[in-house]
Amino acid sequence: MKNKFNNSSLKKKIIVTFCTILMINVLVTGSAYYVFSNQDTVSDFQRNSSDMVRQIEIYLGDKISDLTQRVTAFGNNLSFTNPMNTFLLDEQTDWNPVLAGNVASMISEITMSDEFVDSMYIYTEKGIFDDYLLIRRRDMEFTDTVMYQYMKKNPEMKESWGSRRWK
Repeated sequence: MKNKFNNSSLKKKIIVTFCTILMINVLVTGSAYYVFSNQDTVSDFQRNSSDMVRQIEIYLGDKISDLTQRVTAFGNNLSFTNPMNTFLLDEQTDWNPVLAGNVASMISEITMSDEFVDSMYIYTEKGIFDDYLLIRRRDMEFTDTVMYQYMKKNPEMKESWGSRRWK
């Protein structure tokens, strides 16, 4: 092979040398471009992903804060707390359908106005309140759920967030 190269004309030698140098240059430049552009793309992706996660965190934090304020306002609403206190504290008071209807209306208002709330469930020793729109699972007792056990161990908790699948 070396013999063929030495016996060729100067023009062919220049062309072969030039093509070899050009190919090496293209390979080195292309490889360097690929490495740098890949690093730049990964860096941009990480930065954009981090920004997106921060924006989602802020959005969800605001939504949870708003919802917590609404639930707190619900608990401070006198048209809810006065009849509920009477129902819970007076041992002579039995199930009150007017109170149940009022609570169901208030719960419905919250669940229908917020896309993140599917349902609300108020558990008391004397009865259960919900919006009566969802079919209640008869095979599940709230007192057997992880959420109930957690709240029982932490009596300072007045409300808790969870999944419909509490078991």
